Amino acid sequence: MPRGTLKSSILFMGTLGAVRGAPHSAGRLQVPAELDSIIQGVQAFAEAWFEGDEAALERCLHPDLISRVLEAGPRESVPPRLGKALGFMDLLGAPARMGLHTDPGHRRPEVSVLDVRGHAASVRAILGDWVAYIHLVAFRGRWAVVNVLWEWAKPLGA
Repeated sequence: MPRGTLKSSILFMGTLGAVRGAPHSAGRLQVPAELDSIIQGVQAFAEAWFEGDEAALERCLHPDLISRVLEAGPRESVPPRLGKALGFMDLLGAPARMGLHTDPGHRRPEVSVLDVRGHAASVRAILGDWVAYIHLVAFRGRWAVVNVLWEWAKPLGA
């Protein structure tokens, strides 16, 4: 495919726990159990984050995890910056309790499985006031979060 052209992709969307189906990706049929496992991995991550449960959060993460926050201002402002990269151990402690600040009425995450290929999956999750772009890897018989890019869901000035 020539550089600069768009590749079509299948977008699988739904609310955590309510997603069913078998989209076609990377030339193979994704079995519902595989999609359910990805969704369950993100759901466990979200629940642990909302509850500030470090032990549960640790079980969801890959040891090589990197998590960053996009520090973006208005679109007209300087280019967006990425906050300090947090590794596996950095995410535990105070950052693990950030989800506790989410209004309990907004703690029902929504997830979109964007792509699954071999041992990797890409997901967008709306977690209350945050949108998280999450990469997961098949690791020790489960899907583990290996990369998270967070962005504030509310537009600035709203």
